[in-house]
Parts: sequence; structure tokens; C-alpha cells
Amino acid sequence: MKISVKPISKIIAAGIMLCSIFLNFSCENKPKAVLAKVGTAKLSKTELMAQLPDEFRITRENLPALLDKWVNSELIYQEALRRKLDQNERVQLQIKQLAKEYIINQLLEQEAEKMQATSSEMLAYFNKHKEDFLYEVKIRRIVLPSFEFAAATLNELKAGADFAQLAKERSIEQTPERGEPSRFFARGIAEPNLEEAIFALKPGETSDVLKGSEGYQIIRLVDKKQVKKDISFAEVADYIEQIISYQKSRVHLDSIINDLRAKGKFQVFPEVYFSTQE
Repeated sequence: MKISVKPISKIIAAGIMLCSIFLNFSCENKPKAVLAKVGTAKLSKTELMAQLPDEFRITRENLPALLDKWVNSELIYQEALRRKLDQNERVQLQIKQLAKEYIINQLLEQEAEKMQATSSEMLAYFNKHKEDFLYEVKIRRIVLPSFEFAAATLNELKAGADFAQLAKERSIEQTPERGEPSRFFARGIAEPNLEEAIFALKPGETSDVLKGSEGYQIIRLVDKKQVKKDISFAEVADYIEQIISYQKSRVHLDSIINDLRAKGKFQVFPEVYFSTQE
């Protein structure tokens, strides 16, 4: 069974890269140094750096491969233009959505960076959860697309329905082993909010409906075994810092969204979807 790794995943704006505008002049109207060309398209140092993570370090050794990758992408992009794929309405809508999601993600990252864990918070978390780090667990899970469906499924489980059978029939996780027990795993593998619930369970117990990156999840603890006698704060400090920062970010971002919804003017018309011929 595949367990979701830590969230705060970044949106990969491949579509945006393909449709980016290549600048030819600097602020002083001097031509920028050209690193690569494909026809009339040019790649400058500034443009290359904008396509890479902030922490990425360009060296003489890795630069040729980066330029070669850009050339390949540009060749494919220009071929797509020759085939007029950029004029396809669905493609235009998807590019627009990719651009919107990228900008949204930049804002979310800026806000998340403000939520850092303090030393006292980290130590308090360690003291409260130290025992969790000594154990590994094995679980079953059901991943569902909506809270309502998950809540109804949980009620069926409480009434005695077979967990494995419902998982095979309903779970949307993309693995052939759905419904089967996972391998044993320690803290640091699953999403932080899921781990909090998982390690609080006793063997045979089932969680409430939990929201994860893959959907709404119901988790049953199959087994739990101790694999370490002791652990030091230093061994798990980095992980604790990540999990606290993540938890604080979730609360902070939820408050931002709630505030925007309270102040904003919006309407939704779900019935229109079923009444139009579009």
C-alpha cells in the first residue's frame, strides 16, 4: 500500500514554462547574454534561473544538461505551435488554470514561511510524542472523494461492515493492493495530520474521517510494534520542526481563506451545470 509522503507539495508549472514570454533586453536596454537559441527564441541567464528552484546551484558541470533540456523543450513547444495546439480552446483554458494555480501557490508559500516552529514548541511536541517515535505501525485505509461519502462509509464500518471489502470496492487510491495492510512504517512517512491520528490509535481501532492530499481517509490500525528502546530529541528535531511548521501553516492558511470568504462576494450555481447544453 502506498502511503502519502509529506505534503506541502509544490505545483509544477510546466505549462507556464512553455508559454512564458522570453525577454530580449535588460532594464538598460542592452541585449542580454544569450545562453541558448532555437530559431528566434533565446534563453538568458535570468530566464534560466527563473525556471529553477531558488536553492539550485548552477555549475559548469550541470549547465550543459540544463541548456540541452531547454533546447528540447523549446523544440517541442515550437512544434506544438506549428500544429496550432496553442489555439485549442481546452489547451488555452488549462494554461490559464496553470498560471492561476502557480500564482496561488506563490502566495501560499509566502504565508507558510511565516509559520516557523519555536524551540519550546519543538521540545513540547517531543515530550508529548516521544513514545510514537519508538514504534512502527501497519494500517489499512479507505480513500474517498468526498466527506459525505466517507462519513457514510464510516457509519457502515461502525455497524460491522468488512473494512477490507469496502476498501476494495470504494477506495480511490491508485494501488492494486487497496484494502490490504500496509507495510510497517515509522513516523515521518505519512502526512503529518494523518500520522497524529494513526499513532493515537490502538490495534483494531478505526479513525474518524481524515482529510489528506489524496482525499478523505478512514484508517484502521492493524498492528503496532516497538522497534527502538529510546530516541533523542536531536534525532527527530528536523522532522518535528517540519510537522509543527506544517500544522501552524494549515491553521494560518485556513484563517486566511475564512477571512477572504467572509469579506468576499461570491456565488455558486451548481444547478446550472445540469441545465445547460454547453
